[in-house]
Amino acid sequence: MSSETLVGRTYGRVLAAGDAEARAALGRAAEQWGAEWLPAEGTLHLPLSAGLRAGFVSCQTRLAAAGAATEVTLTVGAERWFLRRNAVAVLVIGALGGGAALLWPLWPGLTPLAPLGAVLVLTAWFLVISRLTTNTPDDFLRLVDDELAGDGGAD
Repeated sequence: MSSETLVGRTYGRVLAAGDAEARAALGRAAEQWGAEWLPAEGTLHLPLSAGLRAGFVSCQTRLAAAGAATEVTLTVGAERWFLRRNAVAVLVIGALGGGAALLWPLWPGLTPLAPLGAVLVLTAWFLVISRLTTNTPDDFLRLVDDELAGDGGAD
């Protein structure tokens, strides 16, 4: 996800199930995702992640019969994002360590810090960069489809 807003965007998917089955799958997927679905209001509060940002979007859900299938549509009404400050702090410390590991040939005084710098860079990689994820409302709809298929979202 870029810095563009998701408000007003619509995500949709046609599910090979009737209305009741689609609603049940939507509820199971919301529980598995950690989302809050209010079927009476048609509102879905969906936690998302976008790299170093995490947040929530509120979507209006609409289920419409499309022959033997059901079309699920999510329209984003509001969003709230925040920066994962702990991850940013670890990356800054890793970058400082990387600077020491790279600059020791130019400033011999940094030689004792070079091994520590390498450890800090690897720590930042394993704690933050290797764990960054991005997911969208479209990924949630894919999970709903997987719930209907019976594999519970296993990829």
